[in-house]
Amino acid sequence: MAACNGKLYLLGGGALPTDVYDPATRTWTSKAKAPVDMNHFQPVSFQNKIYVLEAFTQGQYPDQPNLKSVYIYDTDKDSWSTWGSLPAERSRAAGLQPLREQVKRVPDQDQRDEEGREQQRGAADPHP
Repeated sequence: MAACNGKLYLLGGGALPTDVYDPATRTWTSKAKAPVDMNHFQPVSFQNKIYVLEAFTQGQYPDQPNLKSVYIYDTDKDSWSTWGSLPAERSRAAGLQPLREQVKRVPDQDQRDEEGREQQRGAADPHP
């Protein structure tokens, strides 16, 4: 789930549409379906778009492959797009955070050294 423009967006979960809850009208609306099955991710909203990367896809735990691409849901256009692919060493579940006009990747626990420092860092410019 992600909040964007005063609404809540439910994304992923197989072949389900993107569902949007408007608290002002207390109604749900179905929107465009994601282009691929995606689950176990933390979407981030930034400038009217919702970013999904490092999600799992298909299969059963613990044998779910990671998505290889970044997916963006445009809340204004009700459409999904692909935004490049991830380097293999970074295609594992983690999180994102908007930071100074970029979307910053937050590594998972397995990607920290013994002192807790990030082993891999990454940031993406949302204005390609």
